[in-house]
Amino acid sequence: MDWATLKGSACQQPHRQWAFPDPLESLEIMSLENLTIHRLIIHEVYARSDDRAPKPPLLGEQLLDLSEQAKTALQQRITDALGDASHGIEMAIQATGDGSAFQSVEAILAAADDDPAFVRITQDLAHGLTTAQASRAIPGGILVVIDGRCGHPAKRFIAVIKAEPHAGFSRRQDAHMLSLDFIEDLILTPQAKLYKIGFFIQAEQGCRALLYDHLISRGNRQAAAQYFYARFLGLAFPTNSAYLTQCFYTHSRDFIRTAPITPDRKIDLLNALTIYLKTDQASTIQAQEFAERYLSESALIDSFLAHLHANDVPATAFAKDLGDIHGKLKLRHITFGNNIKFIAPADQFDDFVAIEMIKAEDDDSGANPQWTRITVRGQIQDQS
Repeated sequence: MDWATLKGSACQQPHRQWAFPDPLESLEIMSLENLTIHRLIIHEVYARSDDRAPKPPLLGEQLLDLSEQAKTALQQRITDALGDASHGIEMAIQATGDGSAFQSVEAILAAADDDPAFVRITQDLAHGLTTAQASRAIPGGILVVIDGRCGHPAKRFIAVIKAEPHAGFSRRQDAHMLSLDFIEDLILTPQAKLYKIGFFIQAEQGCRALLYDHLISRGNRQAAAQYFYARFLGLAFPTNSAYLTQCFYTHSRDFIRTAPITPDRKIDLLNALTIYLKTDQASTIQAQEFAERYLSESALIDSFLAHLHANDVPATAFAKDLGDIHGKLKLRHITFGNNIKFIAPADQFDDFVAIEMIKAEDDDSGANPQWTRITVRGQIQDQS
């Protein structure tokens, strides 16, 4: 049997300090089900001129009245961007003092159905974004601020979206009103990726925040627009990313070890877990992405996601931090009976080691156990 054939056979929270929950507490999965928009307003912000001076934003002065079709589409687009099967990352709320975006969010939540207050507060946000856009390279765009509810039982949320101009974007200014003609072209088409979302939702212990920025998935997390999430919204990547990464690794590994699948398949999936965490260049971890890429079978995917949910691993994407498990990803350890162990570099395992289960001869008890054949692509260099 040649190497290719062998490998083929084996691969079958005065202001409350609201922030990201303590990692030692149960991590409640953030639900975006039944997301509905209560009120919405837009403002336009501009890029800085050559003299680097900020240009005052064009402020919306009244709420937008969207058609039901447009509202439904926008609700779905937000859910798709931030929901369970997305790259919406939970963030720590860092800036909570006077003048912060979070202070504006608190004021909107406290104002309840006071629409004039909502308009005035969101205008402050537009000025805040204008200040945050300190570089001439940062393009202008439309700032969309939404007050709504989601989850069951329903909880208030405030969404702050910056959408940059793109093909098909249309803005209309009447005498005293700033409006949009085809908001679907703003953020609701698959091609319209030039947008960022800050999402604040009320929780039992204060407030939680999510960030969506399509750039995050292209490399490491620093690719996200810092002017938007840090200088404008006052968010930071949570310091417990390493903890969440460790939780994902540990519970994924435990699931694979006990799953009702063949030993060959378990080896392949453990290899895949190492590849997904260590070799894959993506800066985020997302349980459903891993499941759909490597588990294949729908029943196995459902069981895997349920297992992670039961063990408080977030369903939404979170920043990858291998700091706490770096050592565990260096080497693969396989233990057999009779205290026999096999150790190999994890990042080379799949390329240089093939394992297959073979039928053994009957033993004295009449049983028909399986044996393991290991093929190493290389010669013995030393032994002791």
